[in-house]
Amino acid sequence: MKCWVIVPVKRLSAAKSRLAPILTLRQRRELVCSLLAHSLIQLNGINGIRGIIVVGRDRAVRRIAAPLGALFIAEKPHDGLNRALARAAREAVRCGADAVMVLPADLPRLRKSDIVAVLRHAGKPPFMGISPDRLKRGTNLLLLTPPGLIRFSFGERSYRRHITAARRAGARVREYRLASLADDLDFPEDVVRLCDEGKIPRGKQREL
Repeated sequence: MKCWVIVPVKRLSAAKSRLAPILTLRQRRELVCSLLAHSLIQLNGINGIRGIIVVGRDRAVRRIAAPLGALFIAEKPHDGLNRALARAAREAVRCGADAVMVLPADLPRLRKSDIVAVLRHAGKPPFMGISPDRLKRGTNLLLLTPPGLIRFSFGERSYRRHITAARRAGARVREYRLASLADDLDFPEDVVRLCDEGKIPRGKQREL
């Protein structure tokens, strides 16, 4: 499998707005950049991953991507997430990809071994691998082979939409039940919990 990973990063000025009650904008920007660097480090050196594309709008994100071996693609103002992902997937195909993986940049527990396990258990095309968030609403990992198997449908309740689309396309679907892939940072309680576990320094958190 020649897999390219696409890591989307939202505009930093609007980063993690749901965390505003406990983190300042500067803290949220720093947190997103830190998590992006963590994800790229974990993705580097994995057999089967031929390239990484970071999709974003900020120079700070570009500055993180390049030294860690990722190609940066600027999200156009009118794109929207799913259109930007589709452009990135087309670029991956031009670079020789026969599979694409979309992996958000806000997974603090992500480990190299998780991605190795996902690739090891991927099926022959047509195939979709998926890992939901803890509530089984959003999509925290999406693996498609071939890359154009379905249209991206990220957003509220994307997990079910992706599964429905894959089944309609006649693809085999596999859900990856890895806690590290389900554990993202969307709500203040996520930050508090990860601070308690030492995954995020307490200095990143406002006084509650």
